Amino acid sequence: MKSALKKVSLILAICFVAFHLYTAAFGTMPGIAQKSIHLGFLLVIFYINAMVDSEKRWEQIFLGIMALFALGGCAYITILDENLQLRAGIVYASDILFAILLIIAIFEACRRKMGNPLVIITLVFVAYAFLGKYIPGFLNQPGMTLKKFTSLVYLTTDGIFGSPLYASAFYVVLFVLLGAIMSVSGIGDYMTNLATSLFGHMRGGPAKVAVVASGFFGSISGSPTANVIGTGTFTIPMMKKNGFEPEFAAAGDATRGGQRRLRPPPPPAEPSCPPSWAPPPLLWRKCWAFPIPPWQRPP
Repeated sequence: MKSALKKVSLILAICFVAFHLYTAAFGTMPGIAQKSIHLGFLLVIFYINAMVDSEKRWEQIFLGIMALFALGGCAYITILDENLQLRAGIVYASDILFAILLIIAIFEACRRKMGNPLVIITLVFVAYAFLGKYIPGFLNQPGMTLKKFTSLVYLTTDGIFGSPLYASAFYVVLFVLLGAIMSVSGIGDYMTNLATSLFGHMRGGPAKVAVVASGFFGSISGSPTANVIGTGTFTIPMMKKNGFEPEFAAAGDATRGGQRRLRPPPPPAEPSCPPSWAPPPLLWRKCWAFPIPPWQRPP
């Protein structure tokens, strides 16, 4: 059974990549459809991989049900997307049902991947949305009905299908694919070797190499996520081999990936330097990570 699940996961992963490459080349799907298909692929693949890793029969059945919840919730909103603008805010019982199924699937995936704290904090805010009218003082608010909650979280772009998922479905996934391609094609090795030749002989050389390699890669990928994936596969083992603690190596790589937002090209979904400040010369833009006083900023 596990071998069959692995094949299904591989086929879905190939379809996921093909879908995003196709939409990147020929135009993305309108409305919520692009984001819902993206989310559906990720959740189903996540649960299938979790089923492969699980050794308990009851847990595999539970994970299979979660995968069906995710598939149903995303498929429903994808099919409904074309007529969603004609609803005029009307929420049907089927909307509530599939919204609850998808929310449950997302919460369980979040719990398994990120742990209980994030899920608990989110549940507290969800509870506040419904129970805030019973809280006295400055925290009191009119409250929210289940239909209004469904409309806000599931049927509009202010909830599940908001800006973070938009960035993931339209931009981040492409840069992650770029990072994976550069990782397996040897371009990441080239950047690491170039950084090693410049700083490898210095004290703390592996850390300096990791910083410079991350800077080189980030100036091409444009994404902190792709930056960590593209260079972390080389720099983290290199730092561990040279005596750095595994936790320090991983944390350092995450920090270096985040510094990418200080350099062009601007990240598609993250804050960066205002474009009006950036002068035309490419060399000057590559040095933009250094602080520049306001009176010296170019017009």
